[in-house]
Amino acid sequence: MLVAALFVSGVVMAFFGYVPAAEQAHKSVADITASSLSGIRSAHSLVAEVFLVMIFLHMTRIAMTRSWHGDRKKNWHSGILLLCVASLFFYTGITLKWDQQGYEAFDHIVMLAGLAGLKGLFAGSGPTKMFVIHAVVLPLLLAGILGGHMMLVKINGISPLAPGDDNAAGPQTTFLHHIRHVAAYGLILLGVVHLVAAYYTPPLLGEPFAGVEWTKPAWPFLFLYPLETWALVVVPLIAIAVLAIIPFLANPLKKWDASQALFFILVMLWAALTFFGAVKHFA
Repeated sequence: MLVAALFVSGVVMAFFGYVPAAEQAHKSVADITASSLSGIRSAHSLVAEVFLVMIFLHMTRIAMTRSWHGDRKKNWHSGILLLCVASLFFYTGITLKWDQQGYEAFDHIVMLAGLAGLKGLFAGSGPTKMFVIHAVVLPLLLAGILGGHMMLVKINGISPLAPGDDNAAGPQTTFLHHIRHVAAYGLILLGVVHLVAAYYTPPLLGEPFAGVEWTKPAWPFLFLYPLETWALVVVPLIAIAVLAIIPFLANPLKKWDASQALFFILVMLWAALTFFGAVKHFA
């Protein structure tokens, strides 16, 4: 439901207002914000944040029940790919505003691409390149990964709410019954989001100034703010690698095992870096 809402609201803004060109991107977003499309932009922004939060909560539920045993390791690993794609959606969406925060976010992409010898890949209009990634490349990736993830859930069954052996956890719900519940809760959540969107306007800073960096990243990436340039790539890659090996540390014979401990240690490190990034002043 959330993905569908993001798709529809994104198409409406792209068709009726957004201009993915460096000279016009910021003004087009400002015009959208001042027009009847303002509520759609607000809803799009809020749903994007809620989507990431729901992925985090879902992963935490999986960790609490250790639902990564056996073939469900594939579910977990496809879920990690979903988290990566959702994060890239959020990041590229920030650049499309082409305000100071969006410009700085894009500048970091160019900088990291330069370290990899691919700086020319992003030469030209930043909003245009990011729009292609955001509106074409990532939706195709999301469709494939999400479809594969749901197929794995159907094949492997809905995991029990108790860790350990599936047979010891009592009866399980069916895939279709689970989907109906997810859809119902998704509609309720969308209703709440659209109610909030009626009174909330996503921030839009002024037009960007080259050579100036004074904004902080959005909350999902705030943990990267205290880190050095090279760590902006290394730390996320390490985090993804740790998430990938977690299922292999599971022990169904214990009430609490190393896989759960490692997951929550990673969460605490993310929270600590995020807090430090929130209070740190730019030097």
